Amino acid sequence: MCRRLLAAFLAVLMILLTFGCGKTADGKTTAQNSDTADNGKIAIITGASEQAPELYAVASKIAKAHPESVLLLKYGEDFYANPTAVQRAAKAAAENQNVKAIIFADGVNGTASAVKMVREMRSDMCIVVCNPHEGSIESKTADLMLSVDFPALGETAAEKAKEMGAENFVFYSTRRHLQYSSVVALRKAAEDACKEAGIAFYATSSIDLYETGRTLESAKQYLAEDAARQEEKHGKKTALFCTEPQVQGALAADAAAHGMVMPAAFMPSPLALAADLGVDLTGHETDSAYAVQQLGADSVGVKGIVATWSFSAYAAFLQAACDYAAGVLSGSGEAASVDSVQELLKPYTDGAQITVKTDALGAYLVQSKLVTL
Repeated sequence: MCRRLLAAFLAVLMILLTFGCGKTADGKTTAQNSDTADNGKIAIITGASEQAPELYAVASKIAKAHPESVLLLKYGEDFYANPTAVQRAAKAAAENQNVKAIIFADGVNGTASAVKMVREMRSDMCIVVCNPHEGSIESKTADLMLSVDFPALGETAAEKAKEMGAENFVFYSTRRHLQYSSVVALRKAAEDACKEAGIAFYATSSIDLYETGRTLESAKQYLAEDAARQEEKHGKKTALFCTEPQVQGALAADAAAHGMVMPAAFMPSPLALAADLGVDLTGHETDSAYAVQQLGADSVGVKGIVATWSFSAYAAFLQAACDYAAGVLSGSGEAASVDSVQELLKPYTDGAQITVKTDALGAYLVQSKLVTL
């Protein structure tokens, strides 16, 4: 947890502030100022636990461990239909003069406009965005952007599917997700790699959790029913992949139930699979190594048929973002580069090798090996 630079940051700055987070009468998020602010605080902006349980668990752990230096702000469940949901949280952080750095834990719909707004409000603000899906945030407005290398993930997912014996690749997504440049790039890379590997590629629709009347359970139920249809149509030598992070565990269970495979998760992480596969992570909610060990047990039923990174992309990016922001605020950091980003991430990858490169907008794209459980 933000061990190195954040610890130095706390020691150097000797922050004695305590912030709170509340809501106005109309439900807008507000950041309550301490009257003794002097040096700076890091604000982490994320969705509620229901939207991204894994990410929220990591963000909460960081905030609880360092209440004097980290402020946790949440945007509402209406973030897709109402992009100003993310803006409201960002505005609350930017208006608080004690906040010197803002980390967007996941670059969901509305993040690009929120980053632009913050930069206009506070030219001095350190801004970090994790997984900027919209593809319209540039390095000149955000100081650091960390993202899964989605094209590489699509390519390696197809290669892993081939390795696992798949002859077909079913790619589930939604209309909303296909508005994200990251998902479009992922889909094209997966399709191209499947063609190269001699695997039949099938793109199909999944249930969008944010459509009216839809729920997480209905999305999981649809996938369970459709997995049966895919088995009947294509046979057991079929790989399943979905761009909705919240259904990764359920999809793994569906693949196991029908003798198929799941070669990768959209947001690679063993933590995201645990709950739906009956693995109890109580006390180990952010421990990827523990999750890998438990998921690999024969009793879980997915051994050899499910693959993902050996560490959590969500957790690694957010923890590295905290280290980066802490370094900037304490004056001990260095300019972002491929090498420095690799060093930032190194403590949080559980020993896994990663590759880092940049894209045209200046984001740092991270890729790692897919590990079969």
